[in-house]
Amino acid sequence: MPGVLRVAALTMAVSAGGGTPVLATDAPTLTIRVIDYAVTSSGVLIEAQHHVTRVFGVAGINVAWREGDAPPPSAAAQVTVLILSDAMAAEKVAKEHIATSVLATAAPPPVHRAWIFLDRVKEAAERQRRSAGLALGHVIAHEIAHMVAGVEHSGDGVMASAFHLTDTLQGFSREQGERLRTAIQLNSDAVILEARDRLRSARHLPTFSADAQR
Repeated sequence: MPGVLRVAALTMAVSAGGGTPVLATDAPTLTIRVIDYAVTSSGVLIEAQHHVTRVFGVAGINVAWREGDAPPPSAAAQVTVLILSDAMAAEKVAKEHIATSVLATAAPPPVHRAWIFLDRVKEAAERQRRSAGLALGHVIAHEIAHMVAGVEHSGDGVMASAFHLTDTLQGFSREQGERLRTAIQLNSDAVILEARDRLRSARHLPTFSADAQR
């Protein structure tokens, strides 16, 4: 499907302590749907996926990647990341008067959506002699933390306000990780409740015949 992430789903979780595997039942799950309007190379997307999964995994959070219109996992918090084409990025930047130094933007809950300016990310990566996939993954993780839990900028780590990649993994602080896990779990619980409420409501709806218009 054109414009939609073309990389196989990948799920991983490690504890916030030091890389010990965590059972899926012990950690909340965040589902990320990536819509790739920029037609990014598969290699860049794969590296970005691995990096995002690792950053959240160290914080004790499972990551599931959603492709196209595939149904999301049940009881999982969900976010959408749009990688914009050059034309789409230019239009958004002009319309919203976004500064040239901004690599991405995110909408707060309940929208749960981020917009990535891929060309800017690639240029920033090139200036620092880092790979585009690593830079893209770093930016995606940063924006997701903003939109899922309202995590603010910090002096270092993935939430640093200045974009600067290092040789070591730039992750979330313990406090940021706890905040993210709480927000994702609350969102997951809301999904469960919403599904149950819809089921209860459906039981009280009139039955429609096969040829009835809905």
